Amino acid sequence: MAFFHTVPATESGQRLDRYLLKQFPHLNFAQVQKLLRTGQIRVGGKRAKSSDKLEGGVELRLPPQINDIESSNEYTLSKQQQKNLERSILYRDADMMVLNKPSGLAVQGGSGIYENLDDMLKAWAKDQPVPIQPKLVHRLDKETSGVLLIALHREAAAALALAFKQRTMEKVYWALVVGVPQLQQGRVDAAIIKKNSAFGEVMQLDEEGKKARTDYRIISKVFKQAAWLELRPQEGRTHQLRVHCAALGTPIQGDDKYSERKDFIQGDDIADQLHLHCRQMSIVHPKTNKKMTFIAPLPPHMVATWKFLGLALSEGD
Repeated sequence: MAFFHTVPATESGQRLDRYLLKQFPHLNFAQVQKLLRTGQIRVGGKRAKSSDKLEGGVELRLPPQINDIESSNEYTLSKQQQKNLERSILYRDADMMVLNKPSGLAVQGGSGIYENLDDMLKAWAKDQPVPIQPKLVHRLDKETSGVLLIALHREAAAALALAFKQRTMEKVYWALVVGVPQLQQGRVDAAIIKKNSAFGEVMQLDEEGKKARTDYRIISKVFKQAAWLELRPQEGRTHQLRVHCAALGTPIQGDDKYSERKDFIQGDDIADQLHLHCRQMSIVHPKTNKKMTFIAPLPPHMVATWKFLGLALSEGD
């Protein structure tokens, strides 16, 4: 017989597929999609899509065999992948781990994605001397690099997820934008909504969308050609920084989703990759309650661009 599971209030707003992957880490992305597609998982008694957002208190109906399903696509790490993953670790203790995620690595699986951090972490965890359950508590876009927090057990995951939900953490991003904002510093206060376009789903400014605010400051500039911005999102909407930078009239270098490729800064040492990096994050430790700050060095393609444009890098980058 099917069994039922009530979604806790702390998980309200979570995507259904991501919630299921957290609750049942032995399942892979494809297996979760199949269970949803065939109606074996229901939300509030109804069929649901993987992208549906959950509400706290809602009841999930789950198939009785869900805990017995074995992964049909067991992921294994190559030696190089293991080295790259371990080199990316900025901090680790018994409760959490902080990575410097590289640009180009997807955080979770999906259509057309054959390598993702979630599967890599699960495979890596199996070889650790002490049992751990790595769990994603937030995301970065595939092309965005920088600080990424990973919980190492369920209790830490719940505490860190609550911190993100309540916005008690502080995030600082660095970006290179094409052009220079009119003001040295300011705030973009513009709601965002998801819409369909000829290029797939995109985020657009819309008064009926979700509230989104981004504080920005110019750190340095290259005449009127480009600016190095510090960005502090007050919310964590999908593509918020990318949409808000475009709204300023200064799209992020390499962002061909929200700008035209012909508008990018050209140069032999300037990559076409997105120039957006989660530079710093401050959060209260889930067990010690101590505030901790983590800083991630810039990725190689951004370092090369900074040098090409003559922008002075901070110590350690």
